[in-house]
Amino acid sequence: MWCFLLCCVLWFLGLLCTLPAATHQPLHEYSDGDVIIGGLFPIHSQPNRTFPSSRHVSCNEYHFQVFLAAQMMIFAIKRVNQRRALPNVTLGYDVYDTCGDVSLAMRMALNMSIDQLDPECGLLLGRKPSSAPNPRVKAVIGEAFSEVSIAVARILTLSSIAQISYASTSELLSKKAKFPTFLRTVNSDVLQTKAMAELVKTLNWETVGIVGSDDEYGKYGSDGLVDQFNVMDVCVDFKVILPAHLDLSDSSVQKQLTELMDTIGNSTAEAIILFTQVSIVKLVLEAAIQMNLNRTWIASDAWSNSSDIKELPGIEAIGPFFGIAFKRHIVEGFADYVSSMVEEKSSNPLWEYHKLNHPPCQSAPQEKLNCSLTASQCMETRCLVHYIFSDLSLNIYLAVEVIVNALSSLMKCDREKCQRNTSFTAYEVGYIEGLSIIKLIYPVKRVV
Repeated sequence: MWCFLLCCVLWFLGLLCTLPAATHQPLHEYSDGDVIIGGLFPIHSQPNRTFPSSRHVSCNEYHFQVFLAAQMMIFAIKRVNQRRALPNVTLGYDVYDTCGDVSLAMRMALNMSIDQLDPECGLLLGRKPSSAPNPRVKAVIGEAFSEVSIAVARILTLSSIAQISYASTSELLSKKAKFPTFLRTVNSDVLQTKAMAELVKTLNWETVGIVGSDDEYGKYGSDGLVDQFNVMDVCVDFKVILPAHLDLSDSSVQKQLTELMDTIGNSTAEAIILFTQVSIVKLVLEAAIQMNLNRTWIASDAWSNSSDIKELPGIEAIGPFFGIAFKRHIVEGFADYVSSMVEEKSSNPLWEYHKLNHPPCQSAPQEKLNCSLTASQCMETRCLVHYIFSDLSLNIYLAVEVIVNALSSLMKCDREKCQRNTSFTAYEVGYIEGLSIIKLIYPVKRVV
């Protein structure tokens, strides 16, 4: 059964082998080790596509905050190796930029998992060698978007490779029958929708409007909100579901945005909840600014801390904002690591990648370090560390720690050495990981 499914996947992904070079070269950073941890990050935004959609893909906007998030994974792995948490075992990494695209992420997940497959499937003959020498991926950290994580989870399940997401919150991913190897270091949207409902109740609002998107995140989140408000007898004045990938050059998209502005403008809703991704929120709020629509807005976790939204010209004129955000915590040492990457830029390949993808528009004066600069101006200064996603960074750091705890338990490690070698299956890691992550997020307390 699994062999048949994989044959279908390989056939489908084979259509993508002729992808042209992206507008911005996606990052692929590999470091060898006894055990490899994979990483999937949307460092670039959703690609543009032209017909036929599966063949012509280009990754456009570069998000250096997500680039920094990917560096957190590398930083955490380096720290594990330095402190010898696994005394005679070295961790490596295989980090990919997915461009937030399902098809590309599936290819990368297959790249990392194909050497773990049952050889009886007979699918390994004649395949191209992996870009990473002798991959030994036992766990994967990622992806950010729920829609992408769902697709990746179906691939990784074939090899029983544990996947730990740092940001995917869709309730669908909690269904273990469908996603047996999926774990995460964030709560599902069930708690987020409850928190939003409690906010509305606390502020005595009786009517709300909801804007979602037709991806897994926006669809399930919007439906969850409606369910919560029905129980509380809060009126949902409207629920608008936008396409997951808006293209302003499309006249139908322009029409949808205009209709949405009319709906919001004529609505009696006391608050507008935007439960969708940053790219869609940005277009909606830009249209609201242009129309001078002053409302109370509620942000989902996908954009509540987004600097792209905070820096929109005129954002302060369209009303107050409330938001739901992950727990925030500064991981000790990471800011210094980022600063050292800037200071050693001449010899640091990751910094050169950053420079290539995000050239400065105007170099900010070095003495102006009050961090009131825009993200693009800050890239040459110490202000760069102020654009670290502290919530996302913590989730990624915890994901690495979960994997290390699982490996330590599996290989029976003490302070001197690990008793078992690295010839274990990804399934064994996933089984231990599930227990480890439960203990990490929900620590057991003894009641006396």
